[in-house]
Amino acid sequence: MHPGFCNSCIAATTRASANDNLMVIPFGFGFGFYGPKADRCNTCASVVRSQWLCILFIPVFRVGKYRVKYVAPNRFLSRELLKKPKA
Repeated sequence: MHPGFCNSCIAATTRASANDNLMVIPFGFGFGFYGPKADRCNTCASVVRSQWLCILFIPVFRVGKYRVKYVAPNRFLSRELLKKPKA
């Protein structure tokens, strides 16, 4: 397994990261990854996830899509996916 992102995943992303997924527990306000872990890379084991702004623990606005590599249960590396041009 790759210690960071593989060259293929780096080429498909930007340097922008998702920063921290911070959730204020009493209010359920903050950011978090939601949805399925998609497009798993066979080289570095990263996955594509969507980061959402949450209010009362309900995802209400998607902030972006990121390639995410989990390095510990609550720690991750992330790189924003390149935007695809609209046809």
